Amino acid sequence: EAFLFTSEPYSQTEHLDDQRARRLIKASYYTEGLSIDLDPPDPPAGRISSWDVPYFFGIPVEFIRSSMRGSFNDTTIILMGCNGLTTNALAKAFVDKGASDVMSWDGLVSARHTDAATERLLELLVDAGLSAEEAVAQTMDAIGPDPEYGSVLRSYSSEAN
Repeated sequence: EAFLFTSEPYSQTEHLDDQRARRLIKASYYTEGLSIDLDPPDPPAGRISSWDVPYFFGIPVEFIRSSMRGSFNDTTIILMGCNGLTTNALAKAFVDKGASDVMSWDGLVSARHTDAATERLLELLVDAGLSAEEAVAQTMDAIGPDPEYGSVLRSYSSEAN
């Protein structure tokens, strides 16, 4: 299931109630394995060790549902990292908190590709005033799926709820 990274380094002794309730998780981005992995495997000899991979607190859907305060009041949310819309769970949690639209990738995406897509997406949303669905479609027409991973930019709307 998709989650958001925080910039707070993981600690076994912090936020204990949230960790026990799985509202916060231990997360890392393990580049050798090319996926987000909560417990990365040992890499091949001579490669970076899983002990060298930094861990951070991750925010899963449950945190958004139960612990996030306030609402997003018809806000458009753009998650330009990997896996934001692998399933609709994360987007639905934001929409349930008042967001109108959530846009993200349905899998892994390279930094170069998401940067180009984000630039185009923002031009279409802000300058051209397109809807989220139209902006995503035109961004995909112009930029295409990630050439390395095949991930597609998608949108999830409160109207889908």
